[in-house]
Amino acid sequence: MKTLQDVSTAELNAAAQVLQKTISEAAGKEITVAWDQDDPFAYAGDWSDEYDIYLSDWDEKKDVITVSGTEKDLMNWLTSAAGYDKKQAQSEIKSGKRIKV
Repeated sequence: MKTLQDVSTAELNAAAQVLQKTISEAAGKEITVAWDQDDPFAYAGDWSDEYDIYLSDWDEKKDVITVSGTEKDLMNWLTSAAGYDKKQAQSEIKSGKRIKV
């Protein structure tokens, strides 16, 4: 077993990069978007399978849903399934709440 003194700087840097990638992949966003269609829970399974996002809440009175996922997955879902353009999607994601995914 190596001690800390036996580990090279290159090995430490490589380990730090792997850790940083793991942390950034585990960080996600939770966003609230307008929803004026039928029951979104009917689509939740497909969204989870295809886009890797998760439906957290649906407020029928306010016509909004809350979804969560990584920024990349949310961007893909917003621009594909939800019909947002790229700038709108980026704005929604930026205003979202940070969560652990």
